[in-house]
Amino acid sequence: MNASHSRKNRGAILPLIRATTREKELDMGRKNNRFKAGFAAILVSAYTLVGGYGASFNFPEIFPFFNWALFSFPAKIYNEWVVQVIAIDGDRLSEPADVHLIDRFDHFGAGEGKVLREWGKSVEQGDLEAAQAHRSLFENLYRRSGAEQVRYRLVLRRSNPVQRWEHGTVLSETVEGEFTWVKDSGEQP
Repeated sequence: MNASHSRKNRGAILPLIRATTREKELDMGRKNNRFKAGFAAILVSAYTLVGGYGASFNFPEIFPFFNWALFSFPAKIYNEWVVQVIAIDGDRLSEPADVHLIDRFDHFGAGEGKVLREWGKSVEQGDLEAAQAHRSLFENLYRRSGAEQVRYRLVLRRSNPVQRWEHGTVLSETVEGEFTWVKDSGEQP
């Protein structure tokens, strides 16, 4: 009789122990959730205060916070080096056209822009040797075009990015040099 009585008690006590344990787990979960929610609220508040403070006094960003002015102040003047084609095989174009807009020439993507920037920088600095090296790299575009001769110019274009985007206006274009590329008979296509 004692054995069956202890089994009955054990059967009645186990659900109580499980229920008590589950309540403790739920209570710990609630406390943990409250802690997380409180921490998140404090973090968001601090982030907002630091960001707003920096923006109101035009301070630079404070890592990992930002000052709410991301991309709101674009460069006032943007300098861009471009090559404009004037004539192909002696046929003058109605107006000079940017080389990247002419389908006849190969383009090598981001590398083209880098070569142009480096070429322009070397012209600005008066480094004729580097300018010639960059010019030669750029002229590789013409080799596979089938053209025998290309007359072109290196231009420094200055613009306000916002006005250029909204209205297509350019502040100035300065021609830094005019060049002629002639296909040599020994060149590889």
